[in-house]
This record gives sequence, C-alpha cells and structure tokens, in this order.
Amino acid sequence: MIAFSPSAEIRWNLVNEEAQFEAETGTGQVLCRVSREFLEDRYGADGVDDCLDKSKEHRDQIQDLCGSWIAKGKLEPDGPLLLRSKDW
Repeated sequence: MIAFSPSAEIRWNLVNEEAQFEAETGTGQVLCRVSREFLEDRYGADGVDDCLDKSKEHRDQIQDLCGSWIAKGKLEPDGPLLLRSKDW
C-alpha cells in the first residue's frame, strides 16, 4: 500500500525547480519529485507559483502515476522518483 502526504505538504524546491512530496510505501518513504517541465508541458503551468498550484490541483493524477512507478521500481539511482516531461 502506498500512501501520500496531504496536498498542503507539496512544496516547491527552487534549486531543482520541482514540486516535491513524500510517499509512504510500508518499507519506508520515497521522495517524489515532479519537474517544472512536466508541470508546464502536461498541465500548462506558467511560472513557479503556477507550477505549485498545478501540482496541487492535479495531485490525484500525479500521485497515481507516482504510485504506479514506485510499484514498478522506477526510481532514480539515488532513491527518489522523478517525473520528467518525457516520462508522460
């Protein structure tokens, strides 16, 4: 079972320009990262503030995709999950 943090806990990482939130997998936490490019291309986000808003607005779709990727083990070599535009 994979559980996600509430949408209020989605935060913006200015350095990497991505939305971030955690998933609890039962065996530990996975940091989920959603690139700015993904949010702009998929949801039409325009600017940093809008990227965060779009990540919260489309939280269910994003978390469904993250959940399926976690279940398939599609994690970055250092452990987190990163959704990029080319991944959609």
